[in-house]
Parts: sequence; structure tokens; C-alpha cells
Amino acid sequence: RFTSNDECITGRVNANGTLAWTAVFAGTGAGSDRGKFIRVAPSGAVYVVGRFNNGTDNDILVLKYTNTGQLIWSATNDSGNSHDEAQDAYLTASEDLYICGYKQATSNPLGSDYLIMHYSPDGVLQWEVSADGDAGGPDEAVALTTDGLGRLIVTGNMDTATGDAVSLDAVTLCLQTDGSILWQQTYDGGAGLDDIADDVVADGSGYAVVCAHTNAGDANNINYDIRNYLIDPDGLLIQQVTYAESDSSDVGNVLVLQNNNIYLGGSTWSSSEQRNTLTIRYSYAVGVQELDSGSAPDIYPNPCNDAFQIRIPAALVAAEIRVSDATGRMVKVLPGPFTGTIRCDVSDLEPGSYFLHAVAGSALRPLAFIKH
Repeated sequence: RFTSNDECITGRVNANGTLAWTAVFAGTGAGSDRGKFIRVAPSGAVYVVGRFNNGTDNDILVLKYTNTGQLIWSATNDSGNSHDEAQDAYLTASEDLYICGYKQATSNPLGSDYLIMHYSPDGVLQWEVSADGDAGGPDEAVALTTDGLGRLIVTGNMDTATGDAVSLDAVTLCLQTDGSILWQQTYDGGAGLDDIADDVVADGSGYAVVCAHTNAGDANNINYDIRNYLIDPDGLLIQQVTYAESDSSDVGNVLVLQNNNIYLGGSTWSSSEQRNTLTIRYSYAVGVQELDSGSAPDIYPNPCNDAFQIRIPAALVAAEIRVSDATGRMVKVLPGPFTGTIRCDVSDLEPGSYFLHAVAGSALRPLAFIKH
């Protein structure tokens, strides 16, 4: 990413370090137009998300380039309430672009609301959703991803204090692809102090992990601890893990879920030394459940080696069976219809945790399995 004071500049560097191309986008206003995020599609198309100054305030800017730097389309979004700012962008394999950030609140010019948008591959705004904490303070969506159920998971911070005080809680939303909100999960450390979301990842079964930093001190002596918490597919908080150095302030910035591990990048700071970088690896595996109900499919043996059996209850006919990895990427599709007991060969899969979706009318809740 390259930026200047007045123009949004995008460039690509070859593997040998030479500059392949640059593309400049200059808005009509006199202020700064800046790129903030770059997402590259499997097709090679380059999407840039940033800000565009309209001469009065900032709007959200979206650009799409070819892999050789030709502008395909540009789009700007103005909520109509002063400044709009993008905080994260997620591009699917089919080039649907989701953006989260904030816009100025309509109820309070000093406050802001969550802003979530969906652009189609041809640059058409499909929908725009806002959400607020009802206290009129700074509500900002900071990170988003998708899960294996095709849903959008957005996390950020909302002000829940009344009056002039500001107390932030980490608030995570789950949205359908049409923008409708399925659930909202609010994390409050319980001390009336700030709990600030930093990033979110989601797995193939619909579980999400949010990284946040929570004030374990007081209003005058801030001491942040890193708090990672697990949310189930229905929006319930089911587990949390805290990282806290003694007498220091610790903040996580980014999460990565890969190969049954979660990697956290952040920093730690104490009054006796400068801020230091922090990297943590957590093991991650969703527990395998044995389903004894006759109304749901089940898997055996679990864990498995090269194959397992799937029992489809007599009341169900599975149109197809899908297998996704821990990141939500679909790795195998078996076309049906299926009834009774069938054998699924997974000898081609790498060892790890996976999720099976038996599709009967609509996708059923995924079943976790482990391949040795």
C-alpha cells in the first residue's frame, strides 16, 4: 500500500523487488484520499478500501483494479452524517466485498455507529447496516470475517455508559449474507471499565474467537490484559482465556487461525521498559460430540484415519455432504442423494480438525471430526 497526502496510490512490486505498476486515484475534493486495505482475489483483481475526501468530510472509498493496474470501477459511500471510516475489509473467493467501520451517529455528532456494507464484484452496493450502543458514544466496528456457515462475523466496540462518561464493551454481531442480524454478543468485564475488541476469526462450524483487551486496573490506572473468548454458533460466550503479564499493559492486535492453531500478535508494556512485541500460539480444536439422537446424522469412528461412516437417519435425505476445514474452506463435496449409512473416504485430507455438513433442504448444524 502506498499513500500520499492528497491522492490514493496503489502499487504492485514484483518478486524481485522491482515496481510493476502504480495507479493513482485523485478525488474531487481538496483533502486527502488514502488507501487503507488491499485485498487480492483469486482472479488477480485488486480491491482497495480507504477514504475519499468530498471537500467537506471523509467518505468510504472502494476501488477495483485489474492485476496490471487498470481501474475497473470506483465507488464511494457517504452515510450523510459527516465522517465515515473503514476499519476492515473481507473479500470472498467469489469477490463479494464486505467492509466494516463507523459513521457519525445521528443522535450525537460526537458519537459514531457501526457501519457494515456489502459490495458486489461489479461495484454495486448491495446493502448497508448500522448498529449502535444506545448511549450515543463512540461505537466502531473494527474487524470482520466469515464462518463456515456462510455468515458474516463482525466485532467492535460500543459505548454502554449513560451520561457523559464512556465505557466501551466488546460487541460482536452475526449477520446473514442479506445483512440481517442473527445475534449480538456483548462482552463486559464487569468492572464498568473498557473492554475493547481487536480482531475476530471464525471456523468452519460457526464458532468465533474474539481477541480483546480489558482494563484490569481502574479508571485512573489503566492496566490492560488480553482476553480471548469463544462464541458458539448461536452467539453464546462459552469460554475465555486471559493473558496478563505482571504489572504490565497487554494488548492483542491480530488473530490468525491456521492448522488447528490460533496465532496472536500484539504488544506488552510496563512503566519500567518500552513496549515490546508479543506473539502467542494457542492450540485450537472444537470438541468432538457423539450424537445419540435418532434425528441427526452421526459419524464413526471419530477420530478416523482414512475413512469414516456417516449414518443418515431414516427421516432425512441428504442432497449432498460437504466437508470444510477449520478455517471454513470447503475441501470436499459429495453429491447425493444419500440415505442410510454411507462411507466417506478422507484419505486425501491432511491430518487435522474438519466439519461435516449434511445438507437436507438447508445445511444442518455441522458435525466436527478429527482425521489422524
